[in-house]
Amino acid sequence: MKSKVQQARSILREKDIQCWIILEREQRDKSIELLLGQGFIGESAFILTGEKTIAVVASYDRERVQNMEVHTYTRGIRDVLPGILREMNISRMYMNFSEHDHTVDSLTYGLFLKFSQILKEIHYKGEILSSEVFLEDLRSVKTREERDRIREAVRITEEIFDELPTMVQEGITERELMQKMVDLTRRKGCELAWNDPAISFGLDTELGHRMPSDRKLKRNESIHIDFGVKYEGYCSDLQRVFFFGGEPPQKMVRAFETIRRAQQESMEAIKPGKKGYEIDAVARTIITESGYPEYNHGLGHQIGREVHDGGCILGPLWERYEKSAVKEIKQGNVFTIEPSITGEVNMGLEDDIVVEKKAELLSHPQKEIIMI
Repeated sequence: MKSKVQQARSILREKDIQCWIILEREQRDKSIELLLGQGFIGESAFILTGEKTIAVVASYDRERVQNMEVHTYTRGIRDVLPGILREMNISRMYMNFSEHDHTVDSLTYGLFLKFSQILKEIHYKGEILSSEVFLEDLRSVKTREERDRIREAVRITEEIFDELPTMVQEGITERELMQKMVDLTRRKGCELAWNDPAISFGLDTELGHRMPSDRKLKRNESIHIDFGVKYEGYCSDLQRVFFFGGEPPQKMVRAFETIRRAQQESMEAIKPGKKGYEIDAVARTIITESGYPEYNHGLGHQIGREVHDGGCILGPLWERYEKSAVKEIKQGNVFTIEPSITGEVNMGLEDDIVVEKKAELLSHPQKEIIMI
């Protein structure tokens, strides 16, 4: 998208980044998809500075590039790229590798080895640094266009949830109900936000990234769904809770109300400059002080082109989160807020928010258990 290229160049100027080089083949690099909304088949190099953007692509990929200075090759990228790099005479280049952020770590080792031969050819003596120092901001601070697409993905997801009561009947399996939701997603012109959305029948069923099973729905059972769609390249991610056949039991109502309070109070604590672990602690404390075990995941992750979109995480200071949970929340971040309870009752709620001066809802939180 043109807005993301402009944002990228602005960030490079602000952070005094001399040169960002993105290498791609067979549509493998996530930042190219972010910037241009598509991938490239042939070996490609995209060079961004604060002043210019250069694309080096195979001749058959030429029509895919717009609003850039374009150089094409026929025999191989080494016919063109070395000369451009020599002329630029750079001393620091940033590339897409990272030990910590999967949304940055797109450069394959094989392609880097091939690029290293080009650097030897031009006698490059400068530094090669990780683009995570600026790519995180580019990816996680959403433009207005990106927010609008996420908002629409959320709206479509809520429409699908609204139709769910008409799909449910006694004896339907988790797998069959999920297929109905997938079919409806496609009819609405979208695709799944991730490959394994979850449906769980029964309060005793553990949550998480589990595949729907052939378990059949019985009367007086709960239905928990973790589901999202991808609309024009951008994701939603929501969780909703239903009860089939009658009044939900009191233990389910109490758990639901506790989760709602944890979700609401943690959202109210969000503002730019706060750190991820500080927000997670608000919800985590409410859950544990209400007598439930500590949930085994973070309170929320960022969403965008991927359902787990990198950058700051609203999570505890555990080893798997500590590099991201200490980061500051920024205006333009889009998060999920998803506290949960496990044990005798397994339940979670999840909504999507965008950070402005405070958290603003993109979705409409579920205020009570939906009875079918």
